[in-house]
Amino acid sequence: GQSPAQGQQARGRLHLMDTATIAAGATVVRFDLAGTPGKVSAIRLIAKTGSVVIARVIVTYANGQVHYEERERPINLLEGERTAEIDPRLEERFIESVEVIIASASGAVELELHVRQTPEARAAQRDGAAERSFGTARERSVVGPEKPWVEVEVFYGTNRRAEKPRIVEVSNPKPEKRTLLSFGPTPEPGLSLGRAVVTIPRERTQGEINTPGTFDVVSYFRGQDMTREFTLLAVDRMGEDEFKAAARARVAGAKAFPGQAFVFVHGYNVSFDDAVFRTAQLAHDMEFDGLPAMFSWPSAGSLVSYFLDQRRWPLATDALRTFLDLVSKETGATTIHLIAHSMGANPMIETLVGYAGTPTADGKPRFSELILAAPDMTVERFQQLSSRVRSQARGITLFASSKDWALLASRTFTLGVNPVGYVVSGVTPTLTSGVDTIDISEMNTRAFELGHSTFADRKTLISDMKALLLDQTRREPSARLPQYQPVPAGSSKYWRYSQ
Repeated sequence: GQSPAQGQQARGRLHLMDTATIAAGATVVRFDLAGTPGKVSAIRLIAKTGSVVIARVIVTYANGQVHYEERERPINLLEGERTAEIDPRLEERFIESVEVIIASASGAVELELHVRQTPEARAAQRDGAAERSFGTARERSVVGPEKPWVEVEVFYGTNRRAEKPRIVEVSNPKPEKRTLLSFGPTPEPGLSLGRAVVTIPRERTQGEINTPGTFDVVSYFRGQDMTREFTLLAVDRMGEDEFKAAARARVAGAKAFPGQAFVFVHGYNVSFDDAVFRTAQLAHDMEFDGLPAMFSWPSAGSLVSYFLDQRRWPLATDALRTFLDLVSKETGATTIHLIAHSMGANPMIETLVGYAGTPTADGKPRFSELILAAPDMTVERFQQLSSRVRSQARGITLFASSKDWALLASRTFTLGVNPVGYVVSGVTPTLTSGVDTIDISEMNTRAFELGHSTFADRKTLISDMKALLLDQTRREPSARLPQYQPVPAGSSKYWRYSQ
């Protein structure tokens, strides 16, 4: 075998890549390496002048993978000192950016970024010969053999209380253990921010979320299989400045959806992890390379918790307002779409009503598309609030269904009072001025739910949502999708999905 010295020589030598000056009071230093053609196998940081305490280092690679370097104690670099190698790898990869989270700094600090490169990679960087290839939805093309999964970022806000980190077993393909931050069903004041990374198998049916079943004994012993199942690669909590810097970088790199973000709010009986998976699935299947964000309110994540969840969502409106303000004002996104499913429509709509008294400077809607998937809100309440909500969005699309099990439960629990997203067979859905209502009972809204069954027409709904977000000029549903047939209803109309 190789000696340590031989192994280091095979991996190349350290070279200075970039230098940054840490301004007084700065909390984030970013090295942007998107234009650098050379591959690297490790990095080091050196305090050239002054001293600095580093809380975390985030390395984003061109294949979409994100490495979080965080230790039990912050890294204290005195002048002239350097860190140990960060994320050393046998294979070389392109680096997109390096973000250094600063805990404190003294004096005029210059921070150097050094990278380890083989002579071949060094020559490619010098000659500009190496090519960087990019895809969509944060699925950058993989350097070397293609992995059987892709990694998708999700930026989150939540008013759930953080719990003790948990250890999960994952097959990658060898077993490995991951320590993941957990958020439970208990609400807490304020707003927690962060970023999660989800792995999604390449071989899967669009719209489907593959997770182990509740009684899946095989997965219990072998761990989650990244080639077959959604897994969490990381769940990291961020400070506000760190969150804003990472979100701005994501928005700035968008090509297919430039300047765009979407915020997803889940419904009843959804855990934090389930909400992250659903957001990642939506971003992946819509090939959304803008900012995918989700707000998770403290649903108990249980089938029998309907009444408890009804008491929990009202506690989330202040935190959701703060999160929407952050996404709309601090991330660089100029077009923000909102997607709410089932009971999640309640905090979304109530929050939008709160904006009605503060019009924008240019008088235009604050948000772009508002998509309500089978909203679990009473007809009376929705019609009462819809006029104030319409002014806050470019357009509103309401997907109604007779097959959403959460709405069936809602009808049962409320003694037959229909939620606005429920369609009684043979009866016209609830119609509201300024809202495009689409009856998708034949399609099924489980494209928004965490289910394990496969529905072939999920692709249709995903394609329609993608078209809706991409449209510069808003079109009627039947102009986006021929399967949406217009149905006259007095002086109004709605659309019905029909194959």
